[in-house]
Amino acid sequence: MKADVLVIGAGPTGLVAAAELRRHGASVLIADAAEPDERSGGGSRAVVLHARSLEVLEPLGVGTELARLGQRAHAVHLVAGPRRTAAIELHRLDTVHPYVLVLPQPQLEAALLDRLKDFEVGVLWGHHVEELTEEAAGISAVLNGSGGPVRVEARYAIDCGGAGSELAAGFGVTERNGMPAASAVLADVRVDGDFAPGVVTGYSAPDGAVLLLPYRDGHMRVSALDFTGTPPDPSAPPTLDDLQRTVDAIAPVQLRLSEPRWIGRYDTTPRLLDHYRAGRVFFAGDAAHRFAPTAGLGLNVGVQDAVNLAWKLAYVSRGLASDSLLHTYHAERHQAGEQTLRATEHLHRLLRRQSSSGFFRGLSGPIMRGLLSTATAQDRFGTLFSQLGVNYRHTPFSRSHREHGARAAGDRVPDLSMASMSDPDLRLYDLLRRPGYLLIGCVSRVQPRAEREAMADLFAQVRTAYDGLVHPYLLLSEGLPADGEVPVLVDTRRQFRTRMRAHVGDLLLIRPDGHLAFQLPRTGASLLPNLLGAWVVTHATTPALTPTHSVLG
Repeated sequence: MKADVLVIGAGPTGLVAAAELRRHGASVLIADAAEPDERSGGGSRAVVLHARSLEVLEPLGVGTELARLGQRAHAVHLVAGPRRTAAIELHRLDTVHPYVLVLPQPQLEAALLDRLKDFEVGVLWGHHVEELTEEAAGISAVLNGSGGPVRVEARYAIDCGGAGSELAAGFGVTERNGMPAASAVLADVRVDGDFAPGVVTGYSAPDGAVLLLPYRDGHMRVSALDFTGTPPDPSAPPTLDDLQRTVDAIAPVQLRLSEPRWIGRYDTTPRLLDHYRAGRVFFAGDAAHRFAPTAGLGLNVGVQDAVNLAWKLAYVSRGLASDSLLHTYHAERHQAGEQTLRATEHLHRLLRRQSSSGFFRGLSGPIMRGLLSTATAQDRFGTLFSQLGVNYRHTPFSRSHREHGARAAGDRVPDLSMASMSDPDLRLYDLLRRPGYLLIGCVSRVQPRAEREAMADLFAQVRTAYDGLVHPYLLLSEGLPADGEVPVLVDTRRQFRTRMRAHVGDLLLIRPDGHLAFQLPRTGASLLPNLLGAWVVTHATTPALTPTHSVLG
């Protein structure tokens, strides 16, 4: 069997990677060692989708559907002692998804599998990697299943096989491990007690911490971290009685657990690969990192790994970008993994100190309550855990763009509102459903007509030179939208100006994953061909891109 990319593992990270690869034009084969019923019978596992993950899943066409299926929690209540210590109000988040979405992992995977069917991609179930070697022009793998071995040839491979994957070690990739944070038990149960059922509630006490996350059907995900004693025997499955005793020792109110659908243990030992790439093999999701379950970040970081990598692999495989684009994956996503690891370790140290010190526990409550009464702290905490603050400003690509006069390279681009001829309520991420980059040119009716025409001419050249991979749009600050060779959109709410700090004459290249490749001022238009060349290759049959220097700088 042959493909551009072999994806190993059909969990959320692998399914997102496969769907995004196919959406961007690459051929893909996805294989999983488990049978479908083995995956669906393993419980709901990860259940939290944060705002940034929902944003990056919008272009794939599943973000809105997932938001409809899950339970939206618009606040996080923190309780340390007999009463609520503080609350994080998520409605302030700068996103169309200002909430934590609680959704069982099987439902997430089912939605992603349906999307794969739309791309006519199936999963090779019950096949594990027996052998994987790198060759001159690709990789060769042997997948072993009940029907015998299958040999696969591909240009690249992505290991999304989870924390138990041994591929990284086999390729000599080292990893950093931390100390286990606590003994963790996860369960999907019904909970009765005095708490707000529609929000996320976290309790902390000397014996540990408990997190309650609401499902739509009345059940809840209960995550219990036990800081007491020695870790339990991992081979002994936890029971409802075990979990009830742990919750009773931590929660200041009586919480009665019943009707368990699933109970399991979670290894809280943090780990992070030192490199996310070994030649033609890339690592993503739990195969690359593992975090403590307290903030529900592991699944989200994995999904964002997949979205970041897939379009790059697709364009390089298709000859539309140079191999140097693939170097950005490790630079960008390893940095995100390190930041997440630090954040979860800080949170656990805070919980540990609260459990070990009555003085600290009594002091931290009023401090947190006072701190979270400020808008600045609400925004900082909300942005951290929603992952809306993830950016790639400090990677080599972004630094080199800034050295050439670009602004804001690597920043997240919000899902901004605008208007087109066919849709007065168009959103930016609707445009990203079309594979490729967006090139936005900011214009105004108060500009001299010659300037607007010069930018339209430049964008027409871009459209020809990059043959549908770079989609140019003119963005008016006022006026009416229009169709044409270069469509005209209208910034109806002035969001590009207020939230992106975009001025008349600015040029913005937005990547397929919703991050900013670069933002050029009007005086930097002559740099556009060189900067575009770092992201995408022109077709040899098209003329060179020649901006109009006399008008645009």
